[in-house]
Amino acid sequence: MVDKRSSKPEGPRPSPEIDVDPGTLLAIVVALLLIPLLLSGFIFQ
Repeated sequence: MVDKRSSKPEGPRPSPEIDVDPGTLLAIVVALLLIPLLLSGFIFQ
């Protein structure tokens, strides 16, 4: 059987706080990867 509720873009989501923009998520991941590298670069200079 096909659940017709899951095919709609609108509707209540189980966890709306996790629903973020892919670009925002990518920016967060890049920032989390770059910040330790920059900090370690400044520390070890």
